[in-house]
Amino acid sequence: MVIGVCYFPIPPSPFPPSPFPIPPFPIPHSPFPIPPSPFPIPQS
Repeated sequence: MVIGVCYFPIPPSPFPPSPFPIPPFPIPHSPFPIPPSPFPIPQS
């Protein structure tokens, strides 16, 4: 069985860009490294 990672394009947000920076999500400290997101992060 072949497992592939698909990259789906993220549709544009229907809302205008926020004038405030988006705060990072609270991630608990983990002894394991956090893998990168399989989805591209839009640099808006």
